[in-house]
Amino acid sequence: MKKDEAASLLGVKESFLKHFKVQDPYNPQWELEGYINVSEHLYGSMTIFKINDFLTEQIVIGTPKQKYPFDRLGRFRFPEAKRINVYEKYDGTNILAYGYKIKKQVFITYKTRLNPVLGQSRWGNWMEMWDKVKPGLIKGIDELIQSGVNLSFELYGAMNKHLIEYAVPLDAVLLFGIKNDLANPEIIDPEGLPGFEQKARLEVSIEGSHDLYSWYQKLRNEREGLNKFTEEGFIEGGEGFVWYLKDINGKIHQYKCKPPSVEDIHWANSGISKHSILTTIINAYEETDEVTYERVKELLLEEYTENVIDGKKDLIHRLMGEVAGRIAFREKILKLYHELGLNLLGDKVGTMRALSPNFAKQDMRKVFNTLNLEIRPEQ
Repeated sequence: MKKDEAASLLGVKESFLKHFKVQDPYNPQWELEGYINVSEHLYGSMTIFKINDFLTEQIVIGTPKQKYPFDRLGRFRFPEAKRINVYEKYDGTNILAYGYKIKKQVFITYKTRLNPVLGQSRWGNWMEMWDKVKPGLIKGIDELIQSGVNLSFELYGAMNKHLIEYAVPLDAVLLFGIKNDLANPEIIDPEGLPGFEQKARLEVSIEGSHDLYSWYQKLRNEREGLNKFTEEGFIEGGEGFVWYLKDINGKIHQYKCKPPSVEDIHWANSGISKHSILTTIINAYEETDEVTYERVKELLLEEYTENVIDGKKDLIHRLMGEVAGRIAFREKILKLYHELGLNLLGDKVGTMRALSPNFAKQDMRKVFNTLNLEIRPEQ
């Protein structure tokens, strides 16, 4: 399959398609080749046109970008609703479970938004982190994938910290399902996915078309009252909620509902929020170890105009520096730990004493917290 054919199949421009040729780490006998889409339309979806030497034409519908129920001028638009289920929103890395067919057999694997399979990046080893939490989630995956439903999970916790400060080292929850059907990529509410214990937490159900604007503001303001910033600039509390609105025709619409401390919704006045930029930078690290302003800008152009992005250029560069600094700090700690042959589990005091000449005194708590997360008893 040529690139123009893949673009026509997905309904996107060729420039939005990234070629891949990778071995599936969960089914290492197969090498997948195709194109993955980075545009907002069918974000993260891909075509597979070759598996080893077998030519094929398979579509994988990725996790869609969730929208707000208002436009850039702050005008709310809700379809007529039968019911809204409001779930907790988790701040981490999206993992999609999907399948592909070869010789009439379905093989199940996993991907981040912008990569076709799980692997390692400077931000983190996605496969290693996923394998830590997958045993508690695996029940139910096979049957749904076999039936043509892809499953969207969120991998979150202190080991994969974005903006929210979680007490749990690492965990994951099932967010929703999506039909792997290019003609009808229907979202499936978590309540319609039986067999999973670790689902996103249901906050409230709203029946019928009430004053949805008031409900929306009520929930975001209540969450705002529970959130507080840490000394390092992270938020203790939560990222907000995701609304699953079932309209009168039975179709599910997803809407983000974030408190002001996480996301300023008045785009017309604020341009792009810090959280949106930070998330985009981290997403960029999913596909490359060297993130540039041009790549971040390219990803942001899917939602914002060039003028708005360029107006935030200084903030983008500052946040790129902060993220790169977090990565370099972690890498330095682990490099020294292994080079010095230290043993945190056997000698915490000795380990910290050996590392202390290499870090500022005020950073030693972060050094210990980083090692405490990375060096687990099972290792």
